[in-house]
Amino acid sequence: MEQKEITLVYAYGTDNSGDMAINLGAIDIIQEAYDGQKLNLISRFSENSDGFIKTKAFIEGYNENTCVYPGPFDFDRHKQSKIMQIKNIILNGIIYVYYSAAPKKRYNECHSDAVRVLLRSDTILFNGGNLFRWNIYRKELKSLLAYSFPLVVAKKAGVDYGFLPQSIGEIDGFGKYYLRGLFNQARFITFREKKSEIIFKKCFAAIKNTETFIDLAFFIKLVDSEKCKAILEQYSLVGEEYFTITLRNTKIGDTHELCSSDNHNIISVITEVINSLLNMYCRHKVLLVCQTKKDVEITQIVLNNVNNSRLLSVEEYDPIVLKALYAKSSALIAMRLHSAILALSEGTPVYGIYKKEWGDKMPGTLDEFDQEYTTLEEFEIGNVLRAVDRYLSDKESIEAFIRNKIELNRNLIIDYIRRHIAKG
Repeated sequence: MEQKEITLVYAYGTDNSGDMAINLGAIDIIQEAYDGQKLNLISRFSENSDGFIKTKAFIEGYNENTCVYPGPFDFDRHKQSKIMQIKNIILNGIIYVYYSAAPKKRYNECHSDAVRVLLRSDTILFNGGNLFRWNIYRKELKSLLAYSFPLVVAKKAGVDYGFLPQSIGEIDGFGKYYLRGLFNQARFITFREKKSEIIFKKCFAAIKNTETFIDLAFFIKLVDSEKCKAILEQYSLVGEEYFTITLRNTKIGDTHELCSSDNHNIISVITEVINSLLNMYCRHKVLLVCQTKKDVEITQIVLNNVNNSRLLSVEEYDPIVLKALYAKSSALIAMRLHSAILALSEGTPVYGIYKKEWGDKMPGTLDEFDQEYTTLEEFEIGNVLRAVDRYLSDKESIEAFIRNKIELNRNLIIDYIRRHIAKG
């Protein structure tokens, strides 16, 4: 029986390991559901960009049954002049209107690899995460149109599509009107926390084909023991006992840095956590992990603040390497959601620290796994240390609970995908 052609849109880039972890989790879960299914991925980045080149090399190196294609639009607001940005907005608008109007009729004259792949696909899967940049607090029309373009093409061409686990805020105005038609036509819509599904149902009460699972990054395959040992040797951590810590210094969506007062508060809080852990657990080291390029500066500031040979740091963007580092950590103190997810996926307990303005993704995820957390606004070092002590004293049962929860969700989402995407 011939395999169906499945395409995943969009593939995230390599600068943020959490984003890449979503890509890898999607690949692994789809191929587990369909016995090594060959999978197309369309990148967020255009053909000649560094983002596309790095993404293609990483993903195709990770899994030989994948093929990554460039995105249909060329727009990089960080590296282009204002004139170039305006030019590309106009060109992207022409592409959007031309191919979304009558995609099947224009297949033979299509110059876009992305559109060709979309039109020959049997099923298009919208990647997990938070791709829609439209809610009551944040409205980005260019992003909304660009990210939804593959679904517009699929809808017009009669190609089946569905949504892998999403986070979503309350949608209003033009975004609500525009997305309703795309949601109505979807085979399924899934979410990565229950609150997102509840918000969605308030906005789109008539749509019933929804379900909640956990974040796709949980479904990356476990790191085998030999590879894990090699990674630990690379960082001179074989046989060491250590805690891991991740920081964050950006607002929701990672679009802007936090204000200076928030920055100073984070540095103060994490410095206190480090000193307390080093004083309380004399055999342990502390490893600061920077897994997102936007956190390099604040991580270095904290490292410089603490004069202790047992404090180490690592800058790493490969989710597989990060999983290996977290797997042998006694516990993770996490400000980055996907550091928490990568640690939990290896059975390592997590204590979360987050700002209220970052939303409910961190507490929602940690609640699922009976892990503790606090807001920066309510931080007390005693609560952190009590949680860590509990984790260390009951590590085996905590690890078993986490692994069982992930395995249950893995089986549920595989069954769900198989039921909603029939084999060829």
